[in-house]
Amino acid sequence: KCYDQVQRWVRHVTWDKTGVAVRDEVELKSPDIVTFRWHLAAAPDAPKTTGDGKITMDGIEVGYDGDSPVTATVETMPAFDSEEKKVFDHACVVIRSATPVKSLVLNSRIKLAP
Repeated sequence: KCYDQVQRWVRHVTWDKTGVAVRDEVELKSPDIVTFRWHLAAAPDAPKTTGDGKITMDGIEVGYDGDSPVTATVETMPAFDSEEKKVFDHACVVIRSATPVKSLVLNSRIKLAP
């Protein structure tokens, strides 16, 4: 149900030795907030730095830009450890369109921080 509004979603992924670049092209049936989550497996309270178009946390840098304004936050999300068979909290970078949009092209770059 969380994808009911999606008319088209194309993801292009490029890996190299420094990290991964992801280009998401999303078209919706009607304007809505578009949301992406990058799960970092970092502790929710790990120190972070934020800058224009970049969040660095626990040695991971997430860079982002869109063809429409976007916002980015670090939020606590649940994850499941299949070996220990338990749920635990971890940090997640959440990137959203700043306003409802009919389409969004989002470029994300995830790499180890320098």
